[in-house]
Amino acid sequence: MKIIWLMNECPLPANTGGRIGMFKRLEQVSKANDVYLFYVCDSDEELNTSDALLKYCKKVFAYKRKKGIGNVLRSIKMPFTIVSRNIKRMQADIETLIEEENPDLINVDFPQMCVNLVRIAKDHDIPIVLNEHNIEWQFYKQLSESGMKFPKKSIYAFDSKRLKKYEEKLVKKLSFSGITFVSDRDMCYYKKWLGDVSDMIHIPVGADDRVVKQMPANGDCKKVVFVGLMSAAPNEEGAEWFALNVLPEILKVYPKTVFYAVGKNPTDRVKCLAGDNVKVTGMVESVDNYYNDADLVVIPLFHGGGVKVKLLEAVSFARPIVSTSSGIEGTAFIPGKHLYVADSVDEFAECCIKALSFDADTEKMVKLSHEFFKKNYTWAEIGKKYCDFLYKATL
Repeated sequence: MKIIWLMNECPLPANTGGRIGMFKRLEQVSKANDVYLFYVCDSDEELNTSDALLKYCKKVFAYKRKKGIGNVLRSIKMPFTIVSRNIKRMQADIETLIEEENPDLINVDFPQMCVNLVRIAKDHDIPIVLNEHNIEWQFYKQLSESGMKFPKKSIYAFDSKRLKKYEEKLVKKLSFSGITFVSDRDMCYYKKWLGDVSDMIHIPVGADDRVVKQMPANGDCKKVVFVGLMSAAPNEEGAEWFALNVLPEILKVYPKTVFYAVGKNPTDRVKCLAGDNVKVTGMVESVDNYYNDADLVVIPLFHGGGVKVKLLEAVSFARPIVSTSSGIEGTAFIPGKHLYVADSVDEFAECCIKALSFDADTEKMVKLSHEFFKKNYTWAEIGKKYCDFLYKATL
């Protein structure tokens, strides 16, 4: 198939959950199809990443995201996240490509990018598949309820309402041939919210199937790892909650424990956590070494939509995991069977202490979770399911 693919950001480097999800799907789909990629970005560095993407795509079109006072004025009519991605030159290039290549399908990540397809959909009878990832307006609403400070808190709350109305209109303007969701819960909610407006399918995010290394021999110097973009409000909130509330309880039993907050762009709130028992790494070349050296991976999240890629990555390394309920949302992992799940400080700390002991129960749990991952969440298996759905949308 010939596929026009729109992404709301550059998929490389694949160093956040959203980018990993988009890039890995692209990697799988491009093995048997011709992909023409269109994406927006914020920096010249990401603008120049288009060359690296030619390994997977027939052609790549990159555009700087619109900025400036004009966006503020235009956002009176529609949400800011839509306005900044409404790019006339992209729309013209898509029109030209349609005339030259006669594509079979348009595949678009996130509803924000659909603003570039409204006029095209009127003029061309091409199937369109929307990849929801999260229900965006709900995600914005959750961000507004997190530890975010004013005025961002108010802005996200306001735009969440506008995004909801925007998407309600969008499904009427664009008759999607298919819609994918990374969370089965999001898919069920979407159906209740907007009805059966299209063929829908749950296609989760995944992780690479890798060679698993033995548990590290750290002795009394236990290493606890939390991986994520540390400028993202849910990760900032989670790192702070764990370091200030849970870690002191763990130190009573394992006083040499060190907590690693691993991820780029740590905020000042995250940087302030650094000390003898807390290491804030900033951007790292690879998270693999941190996972391999970890005695425990924690996912202390209370907000944020969709399936957490960091959960699947952690499972792929076969390490003990303690997560909040939010951290496992949208997956089929079973608390107490595949991983420890707790939401209060005391229970989370208790689970961490048990996991760090790596007793027979924990060892069995790690084995079961990894087997379950290999059966359901590797990118190779997910890619097959995704490609089949895209092909079905063209029939």
